[in-house]
Amino acid sequence: MCVMNCETQDAAASIYRADYWATATTCIKNASCTDTLNQMAAPKCFSAAAAATPADSAVVAFCSAYESIVADAGCLSGDCLSTYNIVNDTAVMALTACLGAPSFCGNPDAGASCFANALKP
Repeated sequence: MCVMNCETQDAAASIYRADYWATATTCIKNASCTDTLNQMAAPKCFSAAAAATPADSAVVAFCSAYESIVADAGCLSGDCLSTYNIVNDTAVMALTACLGAPSFCGNPDAGASCFANALKP
């Protein structure tokens, strides 16, 4: 018999959308013993929750601006929507503020650093 007793006290949860976090944590609570014992429950559940989370209008607007800057300046890259769709509106606002920084594309390390700081709990 598999027994699982988990408490989430992770401050990082505060940057994620509530619907994404609820889906992921419910999935983890209901994961099979095999997945839990093989440490596969969380990766599978977070991936499934991300795939099931519908696009948020704030993230779509941010990604549109982000992709325009990337295309024009050729700086940072990546799949914006699949990366940032799971973060909450406060994090999206912080990410959006990074786009307006004069050094965002002129100094890719500064742009990446701004993004990393925007996603700190």
